[in-house]
Amino acid sequence: MANADEELKSVGDFNPLQTAIVDKRFEANIKGIQIGTDSLSNIRLLSYEPNTLVYESNSAAQKLAVFSEIFYQPGWSATIDGKDAEIIRVNYVLRALSVPAGQHKIEFKFQPASYAIGEKIAMASSLIILLLLGFALFFELKQQRDTAAHGA
Repeated sequence: MANADEELKSVGDFNPLQTAIVDKRFEANIKGIQIGTDSLSNIRLLSYEPNTLVYESNSAAQKLAVFSEIFYQPGWSATIDGKDAEIIRVNYVLRALSVPAGQHKIEFKFQPASYAIGEKIAMASSLIILLLLGFALFFELKQQRDTAAHGA
């Protein structure tokens, strides 16, 4: 499809078991992919966590695998056997990957930059609070010791 509007219009008029509607900007990602169903090919979900999905795939030829999860960028990344893979938007809202022939481990991880930044800010804030509490405790103990030494 030439743009997202055309892609959205086409979504209501196709068979998703046999067809995937791909935006033109992802065209290079699907070159050379064998189109069609293969009863021997399969993808199996091995583990599910809210921010990590792990699959195992097996196919005799390179295939376009369409996942029933929402395409959401930025934040999600994909790897196939530990190597980065580009997530393709299909059917206007779903994500897909070009998966090579053979048996592979596919991982989707949600690691938005904002989360990493927030985590670092939280860690720094916690460290500052602990340091302030440590200084307050140190000065309180010093004051008590000084008071006890002068009062005795």
